[in-house]
Amino acid sequence: MDEIIQEKVMANMEVGDILRSNGEEFATQAAMLAAITKVNCIDTHSVMQTENGGWIGVPIGDPRLKVKRVDPPKTNQKKKYPVRVFRTSGDEANRDHVIKITANGPNERAVFKPGEKFELTETQLNILRDSIIDTEIEIEPNSGIYSARDPQVAAQNMFPDMQIIRDPYTGRIVCRKRIPNYAINFLGDRPPGWID
Repeated sequence: MDEIIQEKVMANMEVGDILRSNGEEFATQAAMLAAITKVNCIDTHSVMQTENGGWIGVPIGDPRLKVKRVDPPKTNQKKKYPVRVFRTSGDEANRDHVIKITANGPNERAVFKPGEKFELTETQLNILRDSIIDTEIEIEPNSGIYSARDPQVAAQNMFPDMQIIRDPYTGRIVCRKRIPNYAINFLGDRPPGWID
C-alpha cells in the first residue's frame, strides 16, 4: 500500500524536487523553507504548494511556479452592517475620540470616529450594545421609604428615572439604571432578531 502512495507522489514530482527523506511532501511551508536552507539550496530552489496541499522545493525557473493557484471563495465571511455609532456619555473630553472594538481576536478589530459611516459585524454590534453604565442605589434599611404605605411607589417617586426592584425575601429595595454607552444608527438592514 505504501508503495502505491509513494508512486502517486513520485508521479507528480520531477528531477530536482526536494522532498522529505521518506519521499513525502512537507506539511507546512515553514518546514519546507527550513529544509531548503538546511541543504544549502536556498539560492537554487523555491517553495511550491502541490495539488495535495503539501509543500515541495522546486528549482527556480520551473514552469510549475508560474501557475497561479486560485483560492476557493471564503464562505465564512461574517456579514457586515452599515452603521453610524455615537457616544452617549456626557464626558465632553472623550466625546470625539475614536471608538475601538475587538471581537474574536485581532482579525475582527474596528477603529473609527463617532458618527462616521462604518461596517460592523453582528459580534461587534453586540459588544457595543452590551456596553452600559450600570448605576445601582440600595435604599438603606433605616430609610423613611420603608415606613411608607407602599415603599416601592415611594422609591419610584424619589428616583423617577430608575427601575425599582424589591427583594421578595429580604424586602430590601434597589434602584437600578442602565445607560448605554453607545447609540447605534443602522443605515441598512439589522442583524436577525436585533433588539435595541
